[in-house]
Amino acid sequence: MGRYFIVNVLAPSQHHSAAMKKAVENLLKGRLPFLVLGIATLAVWIQTVGFDFVWDDDFFIRDLPSIRSLRHVPEMFYRLDAQSALPEGFVLFRPIRTAHYALLYLLGGSASPQPWIYHLANVLWHGGTAMMLFAVLTLLLPQLKTTLTEAEARRWSFFIALAFAVHPVVSEVVCWAKSLDDILAAFFTLAALWQLLQPPGDKFGLWRALLCFALALYSKESAVPFAIIPWVIFRRIHRMPWKQSVLRTAWFMGVAALYLVHRHLVIGRTSQTSPISGSYGQTLLDMFPIVLKYFRLLLGIPPFFIDYTYLQGGHSLVSPEVLGGLALLLALVIAGVLAWRKQGTALIGFGLLWTGLFLFPVSNLLPMMQYMAERFHYLPYIGWLIRTTAAGLMLGRRKGAVLASLVVVLAWGGTAWSRSWIWKHEITLFVRSAQEGPR
Repeated sequence: MGRYFIVNVLAPSQHHSAAMKKAVENLLKGRLPFLVLGIATLAVWIQTVGFDFVWDDDFFIRDLPSIRSLRHVPEMFYRLDAQSALPEGFVLFRPIRTAHYALLYLLGGSASPQPWIYHLANVLWHGGTAMMLFAVLTLLLPQLKTTLTEAEARRWSFFIALAFAVHPVVSEVVCWAKSLDDILAAFFTLAALWQLLQPPGDKFGLWRALLCFALALYSKESAVPFAIIPWVIFRRIHRMPWKQSVLRTAWFMGVAALYLVHRHLVIGRTSQTSPISGSYGQTLLDMFPIVLKYFRLLLGIPPFFIDYTYLQGGHSLVSPEVLGGLALLLALVIAGVLAWRKQGTALIGFGLLWTGLFLFPVSNLLPMMQYMAERFHYLPYIGWLIRTTAAGLMLGRRKGAVLASLVVVLAWGGTAWSRSWIWKHEITLFVRSAQEGPR
């Protein structure tokens, strides 16, 4: 009896694996994956609709005069003081995000901004971003992993999008009303990629991709590195000649350049602040230890913190933290280059390329106000999930892989749901952070 239980129940037999595979394939047909992604997003994050404004929400939403009327929307594209109630402290330019705040204020129907509608917007846009990611991956995966069948491509596209929807590392973005800019930038970046992945015969596809890219840029500057991705799509996937690929990519480079000039003119400078470690060279040196922390968070390993201002600079070139971060960074770069050069591992290379490109804006190459934050993972994490899935596929089609993926996603979802409650109001945010975070 015991042997029967082990062999036929606990062991993943061919019959059980086939049944699981068939059930998943039926689940992923038609529009059902989008519905499941929406339900999963709501299940993990819907409680945030009852949360209050916290932290910098006062400066960007509650006390910002420009969002009190839609007639101020044009000012958001040329005035720094239309971006926040403390323009001398927050030197940034995110007019699409700010215009969205104005629309939400109008829909709230009250004299003061209503927290619930801003949190609801974050949840809905996050769910939409997960759905857009699924749509993108169903086109991307078969192009870079040609051994996948259509059903397999949809299956793993779904699991990547589901993992992104419920992962605890995105909790800061989803739970903090102010972080709508991260979500909008990611959604429109993916929308631009979706347009680029369509058959190149559509003459208006390029213009729609450019429009989506511009919307991403004006949501947050973190979308700038996407300007390089079109060359990869045109050259590697659509097999266009060098000259044609370069010319089409030049449009995206041009849009990014125009945005950066526009941003510079509005805020009066390119960087947010002076180098955080005192000098530019020391600041860049102090970023190498951050590589190790980013890597841990990309793996979904706690602890998670709302604030990383406890991080100290002043590391020496030969300190273990700097050497460890440098070694890991070089290893990832080399792995990405080697993977991209081979057809069988191109998907791993693309995932690492995406991760690295979208971490550039938060690398302090242009000085920022902080060394790191968990919201900086939002766009790069998409690439890391692609890389992780592609690496797993290299190990072969193991029995129970689908079940194992579901277990991991459920664990992440539970952790994310529990983590979200720290954002309920400022008392929970700061008291729990003081108790759990580094001194």
